[in-house]
Amino acid sequence: MHADSVVTERLLELRHALHHHPELGGREEETMRRIRDFLADLPLEVSPPFLGTDTVALLRGGRPGRNIALRADIDALPVTEETDLPCASEIPGVMHACGHDVHSAILLGAAAMLARCDFSGTIRFVWQPGEEKYAMGKALVAADALENPAPDDVFALHVSPDLPFGVVGCKSAAIMASSIHFEIDVTGQGGHGSTPEKSRSPILAAAEIVLGLEKLAAGRSGSALSVGILQSGAMENVIPDAARIAGTLRTVTEESSRNILAGMRMLCAGCDAHRETHSALRVTAEYPPVVNDPVAADLVRKSALATPGIGYREMTHPKMTAEDFAFYLRRYRGAMFHLGIGGGVPLHSAKLLVPDAIIPLGIGMMTTLALNALRGD
Repeated sequence: MHADSVVTERLLELRHALHHHPELGGREEETMRRIRDFLADLPLEVSPPFLGTDTVALLRGGRPGRNIALRADIDALPVTEETDLPCASEIPGVMHACGHDVHSAILLGAAAMLARCDFSGTIRFVWQPGEEKYAMGKALVAADALENPAPDDVFALHVSPDLPFGVVGCKSAAIMASSIHFEIDVTGQGGHGSTPEKSRSPILAAAEIVLGLEKLAAGRSGSALSVGILQSGAMENVIPDAARIAGTLRTVTEESSRNILAGMRMLCAGCDAHRETHSALRVTAEYPPVVNDPVAADLVRKSALATPGIGYREMTHPKMTAEDFAFYLRRYRGAMFHLGIGGGVPLHSAKLLVPDAIIPLGIGMMTTLALNALRGD
Protein backbone atom coordinates (compact mmCIF):
# COMPACT_ATOMS: atom_id res chain seq x y z
CA MET A 1 0.00 0.00 0.00
CA HIS A 2 1.40 3.38 -1.01
CA ALA A 3 0.46 6.92 0.01
CA ASP A 4 -1.56 8.82 -2.58
CA SER A 5 -0.11 11.85 -4.38
CA VAL A 6 -1.79 14.43 -2.13
CA VAL A 7 -0.48 12.82 1.07
CA THR A 8 2.96 12.33 -0.48
CA GLU A 9 3.17 15.97 -1.54
CA ARG A 10 2.23 17.17 1.95
CA LEU A 11 4.79 14.84 3.51
CA LEU A 12 7.58 15.99 1.20
CA GLU A 13 6.82 19.59 2.12
CA LEU A 14 6.83 18.64 5.81
CA ARG A 15 10.09 16.68 5.51
CA HIS A 16 11.75 19.67 3.79
CA ALA A 17 10.50 21.99 6.52
CA LEU A 18 11.85 19.70 9.24
CA HIS A 19 15.19 19.42 7.46
CA HIS A 20 15.35 23.19 6.99
CA HIS A 21 14.64 23.81 10.68
CA PRO A 22 16.28 20.99 12.68
CA GLU A 23 16.08 20.94 16.47
CA LEU A 24 18.25 19.22 19.07
CA GLY A 25 16.99 16.68 21.59
CA GLY A 26 14.46 18.02 24.08
CA ARG A 27 14.04 21.27 22.12
CA GLU A 28 11.88 20.02 19.24
CA GLU A 29 9.01 22.49 19.77
CA GLU A 30 8.58 23.46 16.10
CA THR A 31 8.97 19.84 15.01
CA MET A 32 6.26 18.77 17.46
CA ARG A 33 3.95 21.54 16.24
CA ARG A 34 4.30 20.46 12.61
CA ILE A 35 3.64 16.81 13.50
CA ARG A 36 0.55 17.68 15.54
CA ASP A 37 -0.76 20.01 12.82
CA PHE A 38 -0.59 17.15 10.31
CA LEU A 39 -2.37 14.78 12.71
CA ALA A 40 -5.19 17.28 13.30
CA ASP A 41 -6.87 16.10 10.09
CA LEU A 42 -6.79 12.42 11.13
CA PRO A 43 -9.12 10.49 13.49
CA LEU A 44 -6.43 9.85 16.10
CA GLU A 45 -6.50 10.44 19.85
CA VAL A 46 -3.46 12.64 20.47
CA SER A 47 -2.11 12.68 24.03
CA PRO A 48 -0.64 15.71 25.81
CA PRO A 49 3.17 15.54 25.76
CA PHE A 50 4.77 13.19 28.27
CA LEU A 51 8.27 14.71 27.99
CA GLY A 52 7.57 18.17 26.57
CA THR A 53 8.14 17.66 22.83
CA ASP A 54 6.88 14.14 22.11
CA THR A 55 3.71 13.23 20.23
CA VAL A 56 1.85 10.01 21.05
CA ALA A 57 -1.37 9.26 19.17
CA LEU A 58 -3.77 6.30 19.23
CA LEU A 59 -5.77 4.98 16.28
CA ARG A 60 -8.61 2.64 17.20
CA GLY A 61 -9.84 -0.04 14.81
CA GLY A 62 -13.45 -1.00 14.35
CA ARG A 63 -13.22 -4.04 16.63
CA PRO A 64 -11.17 -5.26 19.59
CA GLY A 65 -7.97 -7.06 18.70
CA ARG A 66 -4.20 -6.89 19.01
CA ASN A 67 -2.40 -3.68 19.91
CA ILE A 68 0.78 -2.45 18.25
CA ALA A 69 3.01 0.62 18.45
CA LEU A 70 5.11 2.27 15.75
CA ARG A 71 7.87 4.70 16.70
CA ALA A 72 9.88 7.41 14.95
CA ASP A 73 12.58 9.67 16.41
CA ILE A 74 12.49 13.41 15.69
CA ASP A 75 15.68 15.09 16.96
CA ALA A 76 18.63 16.45 14.96
CA LEU A 77 22.38 16.47 15.59
CA PRO A 78 24.94 19.19 16.43
CA VAL A 79 26.43 18.99 12.91
CA THR A 80 27.03 21.80 10.41
CA GLU A 81 25.39 20.75 7.14
CA GLU A 82 27.54 20.49 4.01
CA THR A 83 24.99 19.57 1.36
CA ASP A 84 23.58 21.61 -1.51
CA LEU A 85 19.97 20.72 -0.73
CA PRO A 86 17.47 23.55 -1.30
CA CYS A 87 16.10 22.68 2.15
CA ALA A 88 19.53 22.56 3.86
CA SER A 89 19.54 23.52 7.52
CA GLU A 90 19.03 27.18 8.36
CA ILE A 91 20.17 26.57 11.95
CA PRO A 92 23.94 27.03 12.38
CA GLY A 93 25.60 23.91 13.73
CA VAL A 94 22.44 21.76 13.68
CA MET A 95 21.44 19.21 11.01
CA HIS A 96 19.21 16.21 10.42
CA ALA A 97 22.28 14.06 9.78
CA CYS A 98 20.66 10.80 10.91
CA GLY A 99 17.47 10.78 8.87
CA HIS A 100 15.06 11.52 11.69
CA ASP A 101 13.18 14.03 9.53
CA VAL A 102 12.50 11.18 7.10
CA HIS A 103 11.53 8.78 9.92
CA SER A 104 9.00 11.36 11.12
CA ALA A 105 7.50 11.84 7.65
CA ILE A 106 7.25 8.08 7.04
CA LEU A 107 5.36 7.53 10.29
CA LEU A 108 2.98 10.40 9.52
CA GLY A 109 2.30 8.85 6.13
CA ALA A 110 1.67 5.47 7.71
CA ALA A 111 -0.78 7.09 10.14
CA ALA A 112 -2.64 8.71 7.24
CA MET A 113 -2.84 5.42 5.32
CA LEU A 114 -3.81 3.28 8.30
CA ALA A 115 -6.55 5.74 9.28
CA ARG A 116 -8.30 4.68 6.05
CA CYS A 117 -8.01 0.94 6.76
CA ASP A 118 -10.51 -1.42 8.34
CA PHE A 119 -8.76 -3.37 11.10
CA SER A 120 -9.23 -4.88 14.55
CA GLY A 121 -7.23 -3.60 17.52
CA THR A 122 -5.29 -0.39 18.05
CA ILE A 123 -2.21 1.29 16.62
CA ARG A 124 -0.19 3.72 18.70
CA PHE A 125 2.12 6.14 16.86
CA VAL A 126 5.07 7.63 18.74
CA TRP A 127 7.20 10.57 17.61
CA GLN A 128 9.96 10.52 20.20
CA PRO A 129 12.38 13.35 21.07
CA GLY A 130 15.97 13.07 22.21
CA GLU A 131 17.11 9.76 20.74
CA GLU A 132 20.59 11.16 20.12
CA LYS A 133 22.70 11.35 23.28
CA TYR A 134 19.81 11.76 25.73
CA ALA A 135 18.09 8.36 25.29
CA MET A 136 14.70 9.93 25.99
CA GLY A 137 13.03 6.73 24.84
CA LYS A 138 13.88 5.33 28.26
CA ALA A 139 11.93 8.10 29.99
CA LEU A 140 9.02 7.84 27.55
CA VAL A 141 8.63 4.11 28.19
CA ALA A 142 8.98 4.66 31.94
CA ALA A 143 6.19 7.27 31.75
CA ASP A 144 3.86 4.51 30.44
CA ALA A 145 3.34 6.42 27.20
CA LEU A 146 2.69 3.14 25.36
CA GLU A 147 0.22 1.74 27.92
CA ASN A 148 -3.59 1.60 27.97
CA PRO A 149 -3.59 -0.58 25.99
CA ALA A 150 -0.09 -2.03 26.18
CA PRO A 151 1.26 -3.11 22.78
CA ASP A 152 1.64 -6.72 21.75
CA ASP A 153 4.38 -5.61 19.35
CA VAL A 154 6.47 -2.46 18.85
CA PHE A 155 8.33 -1.59 15.65
CA ALA A 156 10.71 1.09 14.40
CA LEU A 157 12.75 1.66 11.28
CA HIS A 158 16.05 3.45 10.66
CA VAL A 159 17.38 4.53 7.29
CA SER A 160 20.70 2.93 6.34
CA PRO A 161 23.25 4.06 3.72
CA ASP A 162 24.85 0.59 4.00
CA LEU A 163 21.89 -1.11 2.30
CA PRO A 164 20.77 -0.66 -1.33
CA PHE A 165 17.89 1.73 -1.88
CA GLY A 166 14.57 0.20 -0.83
CA VAL A 167 16.06 -2.93 0.77
CA VAL A 168 14.98 -3.80 4.32
CA GLY A 169 17.61 -5.37 6.57
CA CYS A 170 16.64 -7.20 9.75
CA LYS A 171 17.57 -10.11 11.99
CA SER A 172 16.45 -11.72 15.22
CA ALA A 173 18.40 -11.25 18.48
CA ALA A 174 20.82 -8.30 18.67
CA ILE A 175 20.59 -6.04 15.63
CA MET A 176 22.41 -3.04 17.15
CA ALA A 177 25.00 -2.76 19.90
CA SER A 178 24.89 -1.16 23.30
CA SER A 179 26.65 2.16 23.76
CA ILE A 180 28.09 3.05 27.15
CA HIS A 181 29.45 6.58 27.36
CA PHE A 182 32.18 6.80 29.99
CA GLU A 183 34.49 9.37 31.54
CA ILE A 184 37.66 8.82 33.58
CA ASP A 185 38.94 11.69 35.70
CA VAL A 186 42.62 11.27 36.61
CA THR A 187 43.98 13.35 39.49
CA GLY A 188 47.68 13.70 40.23
CA GLN A 189 49.93 16.48 41.48
CA GLY A 190 51.07 19.24 39.19
CA GLY A 191 54.44 20.89 39.05
CA HIS A 192 57.02 22.67 36.93
CA GLY A 193 58.23 21.05 33.73
CA SER A 194 61.83 21.36 34.90
CA THR A 195 61.27 19.05 37.89
CA PRO A 196 58.86 16.29 36.78
CA GLU A 197 60.16 14.05 39.58
CA LYS A 198 58.42 16.31 42.08
CA SER A 199 54.99 15.78 40.47
CA ARG A 200 52.62 12.90 39.86
CA SER A 201 51.69 13.45 36.24
CA PRO A 202 48.04 12.74 35.40
CA ILE A 203 48.99 12.93 31.72
CA LEU A 204 51.31 9.93 31.97
CA ALA A 205 48.65 8.03 33.91
CA ALA A 206 45.96 8.97 31.39
CA ALA A 207 48.19 7.91 28.48
CA GLU A 208 48.81 4.56 30.16
CA ILE A 209 45.09 4.07 30.73
CA VAL A 210 44.25 4.91 27.10
CA LEU A 211 46.79 2.37 25.82
CA GLY A 212 45.44 -0.17 28.31
CA LEU A 213 41.89 0.43 27.10
CA GLU A 214 43.02 -0.32 23.55
CA LYS A 215 44.49 -3.64 24.64
CA LEU A 216 41.48 -4.46 26.78
CA ALA A 217 39.07 -4.37 23.84
CA ALA A 218 41.44 -5.82 21.21
CA GLY A 219 40.45 -9.26 20.05
CA ARG A 220 37.04 -9.26 21.75
CA SER A 221 34.46 -10.22 19.14
CA GLY A 222 31.32 -8.10 19.20
CA SER A 223 32.84 -5.21 21.13
CA ALA A 224 34.39 -1.85 20.34
CA LEU A 225 36.02 0.58 22.76
CA SER A 226 37.04 4.02 21.57
CA VAL A 227 38.43 7.13 23.27
CA GLY A 228 37.19 10.38 21.79
CA ILE A 229 38.47 12.88 24.37
CA LEU A 230 41.81 13.20 26.15
CA GLN A 231 42.16 16.58 27.83
CA SER A 232 44.78 17.98 30.18
CA GLY A 233 46.95 20.99 30.74
CA ALA A 234 47.10 24.51 29.34
CA MET A 235 50.85 25.33 29.20
CA GLU A 236 53.73 23.39 27.73
CA ASN A 237 56.03 23.87 30.74
CA VAL A 238 53.48 23.10 33.48
CA ILE A 239 52.50 19.60 34.59
CA PRO A 240 48.78 19.81 35.39
CA ASP A 241 46.89 18.40 38.35
CA ALA A 242 44.26 16.52 36.37
CA ALA A 243 43.36 14.86 33.09
CA ARG A 244 40.10 13.71 31.56
CA ILE A 245 39.40 10.75 29.30
CA ALA A 246 36.03 10.13 27.63
CA GLY A 247 34.81 7.58 25.12
CA THR A 248 32.33 4.84 24.36
CA LEU A 249 32.15 1.10 24.92
CA ARG A 250 29.99 -0.90 22.53
CA THR A 251 29.02 -4.56 22.90
CA VAL A 252 26.22 -6.81 21.66
CA THR A 253 25.45 -8.31 25.07
CA GLU A 254 24.99 -6.69 28.46
CA GLU A 255 27.19 -9.39 30.02
CA SER A 256 30.10 -8.30 27.82
CA SER A 257 29.55 -4.71 28.88
CA ARG A 258 29.72 -5.64 32.57
CA ASN A 259 32.88 -7.70 32.07
CA ILE A 260 34.70 -5.01 30.12
CA LEU A 261 33.67 -2.28 32.58
CA ALA A 262 35.09 -4.42 35.38
CA GLY A 263 38.32 -4.70 33.41
CA MET A 264 38.41 -0.92 32.94
CA ARG A 265 38.13 -0.38 36.70
CA MET A 266 40.96 -2.85 37.34
CA LEU A 267 43.09 -1.09 34.74
CA CYS A 268 42.56 2.29 36.43
CA ALA A 269 43.32 0.87 39.85
CA GLY A 270 46.52 -0.76 38.62
CA CYS A 271 47.73 2.44 37.03
CA ASP A 272 46.95 4.45 40.16
CA ALA A 273 48.88 2.00 42.34
CA HIS A 274 52.23 2.58 40.66
CA ARG A 275 51.77 6.18 39.49
CA GLU A 276 50.27 7.39 42.79
CA THR A 277 47.34 9.01 41.03
CA HIS A 278 43.59 8.66 41.52
CA SER A 279 41.30 7.66 38.64
CA ALA A 280 37.50 7.78 38.84
CA LEU A 281 35.52 5.92 36.15
CA ARG A 282 31.87 6.79 35.69
CA VAL A 283 29.20 5.94 33.13
CA THR A 284 27.50 9.09 31.81
CA ALA A 285 24.96 7.50 29.45
CA GLU A 286 23.93 3.97 28.53
CA TYR A 287 22.05 2.50 25.59
CA PRO A 288 21.46 -1.28 25.91
CA PRO A 289 21.74 -3.54 22.84
CA VAL A 290 18.75 -3.50 20.49
CA VAL A 291 17.47 -7.08 20.73
CA ASN A 292 14.76 -8.15 18.26
CA ASP A 293 12.21 -10.80 19.12
CA PRO A 294 12.41 -13.65 16.55
CA VAL A 295 8.65 -13.67 15.87
CA ALA A 296 8.57 -9.90 15.39
CA ALA A 297 11.67 -10.01 13.18
CA ASP A 298 9.98 -12.63 11.00
CA LEU A 299 6.96 -10.34 10.68
CA VAL A 300 9.32 -7.68 9.34
CA ARG A 301 10.73 -10.15 6.79
CA LYS A 302 7.29 -11.27 5.59
CA SER A 303 6.05 -7.68 5.38
CA ALA A 304 9.07 -6.53 3.37
CA LEU A 305 8.56 -9.34 0.87
CA ALA A 306 4.87 -8.40 0.58
CA THR A 307 5.45 -4.64 0.04
CA PRO A 308 5.78 -3.43 -3.58
CA GLY A 309 9.15 -1.78 -4.24
CA ILE A 310 10.78 -3.23 -1.09
CA GLY A 311 13.49 -5.89 -1.06
CA TYR A 312 14.77 -7.87 1.87
CA ARG A 313 18.21 -8.87 3.14
CA GLU A 314 18.77 -11.00 6.23
CA MET A 315 21.47 -9.39 8.35
CA THR A 316 24.21 -11.69 9.64
CA HIS A 317 25.86 -9.36 12.17
CA PRO A 318 24.56 -6.56 14.39
CA LYS A 319 25.58 -3.00 13.63
CA MET A 320 27.89 -1.50 16.28
CA THR A 321 25.84 1.70 16.36
CA ALA A 322 23.28 2.13 19.14
CA GLU A 323 19.63 3.19 19.46
CA ASP A 324 17.39 3.96 22.42
CA PHE A 325 14.64 1.82 20.85
CA ALA A 326 16.44 -0.77 22.99
CA PHE A 327 14.44 0.49 25.98
CA TYR A 328 11.15 -0.25 24.17
CA LEU A 329 12.33 -3.78 23.41
CA ARG A 330 13.34 -4.34 27.02
CA ARG A 331 9.68 -3.97 28.00
CA TYR A 332 7.73 -5.07 24.92
CA ARG A 333 8.06 -7.66 22.18
CA GLY A 334 9.07 -6.14 18.87
CA ALA A 335 11.75 -5.41 16.30
CA MET A 336 13.75 -2.64 14.69
CA PHE A 337 14.76 -2.84 11.04
CA HIS A 338 16.91 -0.88 8.62
CA LEU A 339 15.66 0.66 5.37
CA GLY A 340 18.31 1.11 2.71
CA ILE A 341 18.90 4.50 1.09
CA GLY A 342 22.16 3.63 -0.70
CA GLY A 343 24.71 6.33 -1.34
CA GLY A 344 27.38 5.12 1.06
CA VAL A 345 27.68 8.44 2.96
CA PRO A 346 27.55 7.42 6.64
CA LEU A 347 24.94 8.52 9.13
CA HIS A 348 25.95 11.57 11.19
CA SER A 349 27.93 12.91 8.22
CA ALA A 350 27.55 16.58 7.31
CA LYS A 351 27.14 15.41 3.70
CA LEU A 352 24.33 12.88 4.29
CA LEU A 353 21.61 13.01 1.64
CA VAL A 354 18.49 10.95 2.34
CA PRO A 355 16.44 10.87 -0.88
CA ASP A 356 12.79 11.93 -0.75
CA ALA A 357 11.94 8.86 -2.82
CA ILE A 358 12.44 6.59 0.19
CA ILE A 359 9.45 8.15 1.99
CA PRO A 360 6.63 6.47 0.01
CA LEU A 361 8.47 3.14 0.18
CA GLY A 362 8.86 3.51 3.94
CA ILE A 363 5.17 4.34 4.29
CA GLY A 364 4.25 1.22 2.35
CA MET A 365 6.51 -0.94 4.47
CA MET A 366 5.25 0.43 7.79
CA THR A 367 1.61 0.18 6.70
CA THR A 368 1.98 -3.44 5.56
CA LEU A 369 3.89 -4.34 8.73
CA ALA A 370 1.25 -2.75 10.97
CA LEU A 371 -1.63 -4.60 9.32
CA ASN A 372 0.26 -7.91 9.39
CA ALA A 373 1.11 -7.43 13.08
CA LEU A 374 -2.51 -6.65 13.91
CA ARG A 375 -3.54 -9.91 12.29
CA GLY A 376 -0.72 -11.79 13.98
CA ASP A 377 0.66 -12.81 10.57
